Amino acid sequence: LRQLFQNLLDSGLKPKTVSNIRGTFSVALGDAVGDGLLLTNPVPDAKLRKQHRGTRKPGPAPSARKKVLEPDELQRFVSWCLVNEVTNQWAVPLLLIANTGMRRGEALGVAWDRVDFARRLLTIDQQVEQLDDGTLVVRPVKTEQSNRIIELTPGTVALLRRLRARQKVVHMDGLIFTDRSGQPYIPDSLTQYVCKNLRAKLQMPDKFTPHALRHTHASGLLEDGVDEAIVAARLGHSSAYITQLIYNHATTAGDGVAASKWARRVGE
Repeated sequence: LRQLFQNLLDSGLKPKTVSNIRGTFSVALGDAVGDGLLLTNPVPDAKLRKQHRGTRKPGPAPSARKKVLEPDELQRFVSWCLVNEVTNQWAVPLLLIANTGMRRGEALGVAWDRVDFARRLLTIDQQVEQLDDGTLVVRPVKTEQSNRIIELTPGTVALLRRLRARQKVVHMDGLIFTDRSGQPYIPDSLTQYVCKNLRAKLQMPDKFTPHALRHTHASGLLEDGVDEAIVAARLGHSSAYITQLIYNHATTAGDGVAASKWARRVGE
């Protein structure tokens, strides 16, 4: 059994997956002991090597780190959003993504009744998706962890207040971002605008995408000392371990600081 578990690890399975397999063996062979088929359960003696049990600090994840914007690039982007918030339909949703770490579909799926202006809280519980036939739908977020409430920066609240004051009509589903007919914005259109227009306009590198803003938000908070568990909850990750695997930052700060840390980072 010990060799089997080691072979599974060497084949590329994640430590958590192998640990689950080991647990399944333990239950099955424990039942065998109860049925008199075995004298003892051999699984407890077939321990995983310590470095494979998911408790060590993971190594760097270069694929994510390479997508993080540099401080001057982030400031250039934020300045463009604020200058163009009235004239460009993508400025506010993009800045919302940068300031919250939301996925693009989540940002486009936010409704006004999910914004608590008084307490500066945003409930994220739905997203916009485009089906294979091109139909746009607003549906719940995919996982329990993605269903979350996060704190907004003062600047983000002010941005949304200004947008709400400019909107003459709020459509039936109450989405913040819609076209003139009340239809949600298309997520792929947001990405295409960034990659085909805004990237060149702002002289940004190829890594500049809407998802890069999510990476930049997470990486910035971790660099500023916000705890992995807090960042994981803010992003809607399933666990802090996933956040560690992606970003690999040491952290020290506690709960309730993420929004204020980000506000300082972007100069609010």
